Amino acid sequence: MIYAPDPAVDKQLLSHSQELVREALALLRSSDHLVSAQRLRDELEQERRKPPRRDRQHPDKTAASEDRSRQRSEQMREGDPGGHRQAQDSSGVR
Repeated sequence: MIYAPDPAVDKQLLSHSQELVREALALLRSSDHLVSAQRLRDELEQERRKPPRRDRQHPDKTAASEDRSRQRSEQMREGDPGGHRQAQDSSGVR
């Protein structure tokens, strides 16, 4: 099969492709509320998998970190959207 350029068809195909890309990007931008709980769950799972850090100079820092992790877990289980924002803000991830 030999390709014969057809400007009308090429223009139509390009226009259709651009529209699909615009729709896909709009879906991605609007999906944050759907995946934010999943991101928090994954972050908590990563924290649980890390071996506990024992800081000899500041033993209460480890306890405070464990308390924050426990609070995030409870907020996640309760479905508290405000808790997610707090966890997100405290970690510096946006």
